[in-house]
Amino acid sequence: MSEQLDLRVNGNTAMPGGEYGLVTISGNGSVTSDLRCAALTCGGNGSVQGACSVRGGLRLSGNHRFDGDLRAADGSISGKANVDGALEITNTLRTNGVLTIQRELLAGSLEQEGVTELGGVLRVNRARIIGVLRCQEVEAESFYSRGMLEIAGLLNAERIDIEVNNENRVGSIGGSFVQVRKGKRPQLLRKEPQRLKVQTIEADEVLLELTQAGTVRGRNVVIGKDCIIGRVEYTGVLTVDPSARVEERVKPD
Repeated sequence: MSEQLDLRVNGNTAMPGGEYGLVTISGNGSVTSDLRCAALTCGGNGSVQGACSVRGGLRLSGNHRFDGDLRAADGSISGKANVDGALEITNTLRTNGVLTIQRELLAGSLEQEGVTELGGVLRVNRARIIGVLRCQEVEAESFYSRGMLEIAGLLNAERIDIEVNNENRVGSIGGSFVQVRKGKRPQLLRKEPQRLKVQTIEADEVLLELTQAGTVRGRNVVIGKDCIIGRVEYTGVLTVDPSARVEERVKPD
């Protein structure tokens, strides 16, 4: 097989897509069709006008747009990036800036700061959220957040750990272990503290603080400080902090 050529796109240059080795886009450079390459590095205000498949590392800084699906083995994204399709990273994706994806995000591991907005589902083995995450649903093995969550549907993971530093809104939460706790950042003085607001929580072990929920179901459930819960269904042990409010407690016979 012949050796693949590297490609440099500088300034306001537009180059055709195709199969390349190392690709570098800087300035206002663009690739005008589908791109397949060994590695991709972008700086400035670049674009790929089609689908993009990277066998190795993806490195983005500045402001970049991809007009189709984007795939890579590893990814580092800073600044602003817009993917008009799905984003799939085999190993680890690290973000710091504003990342907008029209469809789903799939990754082995997600280390997210800044803002990430998805039109679809986030599917990862491990997620660590520091900034803002907006999406339809989350499927993970391990999920940690100390940022701000806006999840329209289900957050589902084996282990979930949420530090509440801002108001968080999630449709429902399910897993084996769910912990919601007060974050380390002091909350501003207000009549009501900021909480995680969720319709239902269901897990084997549930430990909650600063949570407003319609229904909580679990084996062993701890309702901690500043919680407002409509109904708790438990099969093991229920512990309720004096500052919490639980309207209904149900333990099946």
